[in-house]
Amino acid sequence: MCGRPVLVMGLLLGALAAAVSGPTPVCRAESAACHRAIACDFAVVDGLLERSFVAPEDSIPVYCSLAERLLLSTRHEHGEEAAWLSRLALANGQLAEYGANSEKVARVRRMDELCRAALVADSTDVMAHLLLGVLNYRLCKLSCIERLLARAFAGRLPTASLEDSEWYLRRAIRLQDGTVYNHYVLALTLEEMKRFREAIEVMRVATSLEPVTTLDHEFLGEATAHLAELEDRLFTLENHWLQVDEL
Repeated sequence: MCGRPVLVMGLLLGALAAAVSGPTPVCRAESAACHRAIACDFAVVDGLLERSFVAPEDSIPVYCSLAERLLLSTRHEHGEEAAWLSRLALANGQLAEYGANSEKVARVRRMDELCRAALVADSTDVMAHLLLGVLNYRLCKLSCIERLLARAFAGRLPTASLEDSEWYLRRAIRLQDGTVYNHYVLALTLEEMKRFREAIEVMRVATSLEPVTTLDHEFLGEATAHLAELEDRLFTLENHWLQVDEL
């Protein structure tokens, strides 16, 4: 797992919605202040993680480490919240690309655990679904040798399948439709499953959408180029089978 990966994720930007209630005006004021503090903490984390998506590669670990430290400093206040868990999972996923082999595997396992904990806390958390979808895709792309080496020297990787990748990504799209990146990664998964027609359909949707997140802007060009490759590949395959049928 090296190079600029597809593991990077789009952020769920925006203030956290929370109902403020209480028996007295003083309690309501204190509760409102608490929610503002939560929104402020996550806004700083989101800013750091978003910068990591467009930063030079040698700066990515710096931004993600800062985001991780800030999140860990608020563990007692927010550690059971889905928003906190999925953001920490994202930071681990980014940092997994830059550590030693044992650290890579440990962070990938941690990312998987955090995402699943986030879904226990909130089954509609988009980021956790998206992260698990991409993680399953990335793990399925590893060769048998890479898996054996990871197990022998760094520890077992999480169980993964392309079917799970598809399920999590489709769920993320149902929860938050209209993002280029979500459709782009789903198309890659379908391509890996040799479902080329479906992959082309989903990639066409990706290229038709207006970019919303930083990753949408970053991957729109790649989606457009990859769509042309998929169409050429399907055309070549169909012509090959036509020729076989004629024989």
